[in-house]
Amino acid sequence: MQPPRCRAALLLDVAVAAVCLARPLYGFPPASGHAIFVLYAGIPARHRVTVVLAVLTGLITLYAKIILWNWDRTLWPGLGIGLVAGLVRRRLMRNCR
Repeated sequence: MQPPRCRAALLLDVAVAAVCLARPLYGFPPASGHAIFVLYAGIPARHRVTVVLAVLTGLITLYAKIILWNWDRTLWPGLGIGLVAGLVRRRLMRNCR
């Protein structure tokens, strides 16, 4: 049986995935799903490949949001949500391996 922290991390995974998918499907929340997911995946990552892919995806997202879409207003909320969610997940996953 998994410890409560591990189950909480799994629930957080589901919640973040739902938020990231809701943005392109429903236009809500007003936060970039790409920015959320990049930080959420990159912050707690332990494998070098995961970190590299998160950084590359983050750079592409920043380029698109800043250059192509003239500072898209969903960027900053997405980065904020992703940062907080990533830090929470890293803390939850400390004793889960």
